[in-house]
Amino acid sequence: MKYLLALAIIIGGIYAYMTYGPQATHDGKNVSSGIVHYGKETLSRLEAKGFVTLDGTYVRKGVDVVGNLSATNSHLNSLMVQGRTNLVGSVVEGDVLVNGFFGAEHTTFRAPLVVSAQSITLKDCQLHTIVIKKPFWSIGQQVLELTDKSICKGSIVFESGNGKIVLTGNSQALGSVQGAEIEKR
Repeated sequence: MKYLLALAIIIGGIYAYMTYGPQATHDGKNVSSGIVHYGKETLSRLEAKGFVTLDGTYVRKGVDVVGNLSATNSHLNSLMVQGRTNLVGSVVEGDVLVNGFFGAEHTTFRAPLVVSAQSITLKDCQLHTIVIKKPFWSIGQQVLELTDKSICKGSIVFESGNGKIVLTGNSQALGSVQGAEIEKR
């Protein structure tokens, strides 16, 4: 029976390591890989590879993710993601650089966004400026959807020159627009 219990503990430890990945602190930053979840805690900086979930997390410096980032009710300084990004009810103080799918809901961006994506959806978001780069894999028109009460106070630039901004509800694009047509629904 003792051996069975010891074996169960060892297998459980291996499962937890493989499921949640290693988490370590190096030079004041959290370095993680695998499936990682942070709750209501404060981190100095976060670097991760894999599937990262932030739920009520405050990150004082930057967040750098290769993979999938899902942040809810979080406060981030700057954000750099290679992969899928989904933000809900969050605040981003610094620059945002995303290469991949980007969506946000009820989120405030206080610095410029630079996104390389085919389609971007912002629902009830506040932002200043957004530059939309053409991903190398992109074919056709790029689309920025500003829905509900989203407001972009600054410029919107589609570097490809082949963009469309879709405004629904009470959303507004208050600054200049380059490289895109505006469609109100």
